[in-house]
Amino acid sequence: MIRILCVGKLKEKALQQLCDDYQKRLSHYSRIEIVQVSEEPEGQQAVALESARLSKAHKERAKLIVLDLKGEEIDSLKLAEKLQNWFSSGSPDLDFIIGGSNGVSNEILSQADWLWRLSPLTFTHGLVRVLLLEQLYRSYKISKNEPYHK
Repeated sequence: MIRILCVGKLKEKALQQLCDDYQKRLSHYSRIEIVQVSEEPEGQQAVALESARLSKAHKERAKLIVLDLKGEEIDSLKLAEKLQNWFSSGSPDLDFIIGGSNGVSNEILSQADWLWRLSPLTFTHGLVRVLLLEQLYRSYKISKNEPYHK
């Protein structure tokens, strides 16, 4: 099972439709769930409160992948290989975290099995959700040698 743990709700209808489309596509390969935790107004406690909610939503037995600017950048082929290795090594569940606008706590970062930098570019959180879902879908297509990834 793949779970995407994220802060805040999607406000843009077009992004929600894209997420729904990729979730439907991914459902042919894996169970997928998006867990949204509430967003805090800007302030000193925002990261701590949002991170606590994300930590609570994380299932301990799942691999924890945090999307973070300090993470490793890889291409789609390497991502497909990494996911395939996790699934074949007995890690059936993956939790991906997309933090709030100020990131996540150091505690979450230290618990992560992998820090992934999606891109050096800056994206809205809604767009990151779409990009993550698309890359997961692309990874499955690559792993199954199905057309799509070029």
